[in-house]
Amino acid sequence: MDFYSEVLAWYKARQETLNGELEYDPVKWSQLADEEFELVWLVEGLWPAGKHLHLFAAHKTGKSLVSLYIAVNLAMGRDPFSGGSIPAHDVTYIDREMTRQDLQERLFDMGLTNAMRNGELDRLHYHFYPNIGYLDTVDGGMRLMQWIQKDGSDVVIIDTLARVVKGEENSNDTYKNFFNYTGAVLKANNIAMLRLDHEGHQAGHSRGASSKADDVDLVYYLKAVDSGLQLEMKFARISYVKKTINLTIGTDLLGFTGNTNMSWPAGTKERANELDSLGVPAGLTFRKTQKWLRENNLPVGRNEVLTAAIKYRNQTPVIPGTDL
Repeated sequence: MDFYSEVLAWYKARQETLNGELEYDPVKWSQLADEEFELVWLVEGLWPAGKHLHLFAAHKTGKSLVSLYIAVNLAMGRDPFSGGSIPAHDVTYIDREMTRQDLQERLFDMGLTNAMRNGELDRLHYHFYPNIGYLDTVDGGMRLMQWIQKDGSDVVIIDTLARVVKGEENSNDTYKNFFNYTGAVLKANNIAMLRLDHEGHQAGHSRGASSKADDVDLVYYLKAVDSGLQLEMKFARISYVKKTINLTIGTDLLGFTGNTNMSWPAGTKERANELDSLGVPAGLTFRKTQKWLRENNLPVGRNEVLTAAIKYRNQTPVIPGTDL
C-alpha cells in the first residue's frame, strides 16, 4: 500500500469511528486571543513540555544513559541536572537497544534499588522491544498512541529512531512518514517526545537522510568533552533554550549534574531596566509578562531577550532608582 492509500485508509477508519461525522473545528480567533499558554519545563533550559527533541551522538557516547537518567528523574519529580523539585511526569520509554540486564545494572548504579522496590519508579513505563510495529506507518503510530494513553503519559522517549522505522535510513520519505503517522499525532495530543539517533560519518550531524530532524523543535548533539559530556544545541525553533549544557558524571553514584549558569543574551540588562521603568509587576512568568505588555499596548520584543530579562529580574534584587 502506498503512502496516499494509507492516508485515505486512516481517514476512512477515523470517519467510521466518528459515526460518519467529520471533525470540523477551525480556530476561533477571539478565543485564541484570550488563551493563556504558560512555558513549562520538563528539563529547564533544555526541554519544554510538549516539544519534540532529537538527540544524537556517536556510538557509546552515552545517549541512552543520559536519556534514561532524564526519564527516571521526570518520573520521580526532580530536575535531572539541578536536582530541584518538579511535578512528576508519566513517561513512556520505548527501548529497542538494551536488555533487561543492562537496565537493571544502570538503575542499580544510579542507587535506585530501593526506589525500584517501593514504587518510586512506577511513573516510568518502560517497554522492551514492544510489538507496536513501525512508527513510519499508520498502524505503528496509532498503536504507540494507544500505549501512551494506557500509560497516562505526557512524555515519550524512543531509543533509537533507526530501530522504529521500516523505511530506508537515507530516504527523506522515511522521516516524512514518521512525522505524518507518529510525530503529528503526538503533537496534536501535546505529548513531548525525545528520540535518540546516531551520529553520521560527518561529525556533528545525524546519520542518514538530510531531512531527518526537520519535523522536531530542538536538535541536540551529545559529545564527550574533557569535563564529561556536553549537550550542544544544533537547531531550535524556539529561542529560550540553552545553546550548551555541560554534564558532569557522578563519581560515587551514576548520575549527572548540569551547569545552571545563565548566559545572558545582548540587551538583557537593558530590557530588565525597561520592564522596571514601565512598571511591569515583578515575579510574573514569561507568558503573563507578555500578556501585561500587550494589554498595555507596549512592545513585547524578542522572546529570547524578554525571557532572560525576566529571569534576571527575578534573581536580582531591584532597588528603586538604581541600576540593577
